[in-house]
Amino acid sequence: MPTYLLKPAVGKIAKLDWGLVRRIGSLFNTSLPATAIRLVEANIVPSLLVCHRQGGRAWFVRAPDVPDHWFPQDQLSVDSTAFNFLMKGLGNDRPSKTSADVWFNRRGSEQYEIEEQACLTSTGDVLSLLNIIDRRMI
Repeated sequence: MPTYLLKPAVGKIAKLDWGLVRRIGSLFNTSLPATAIRLVEANIVPSLLVCHRQGGRAWFVRAPDVPDHWFPQDQLSVDSTAFNFLMKGLGNDRPSKTSADVWFNRRGSEQYEIEEQACLTSTGDVLSLLNIIDRRMI
């Protein structure tokens, strides 16, 4: 998925969501995680992709525009959408706004809002797209 093909395929968007990831993955014949990683790394919008397993955070990627100090917590908060997916195997996969302190253990993060959307993978991992919607975080 070279950037010169990816960006025109995506077009102008305000945020990443799993519908877009699935559409682009279908277009390029790539997996859901690979497509999401590439979209985040392409820096189309300020966002992160975080993968959690039963033991905690497995990995994450952030868009280059997202400052390094926004580092996702190791353990999922019970207030996150991803928590229900991981612990109960079910949840709401629609995007939802939440306080940034649900995802980041950083002083003052409670004053910001982000948008999260989670999905359960076939291996039981939970992938969470986090969109930075408060420009003050950048």
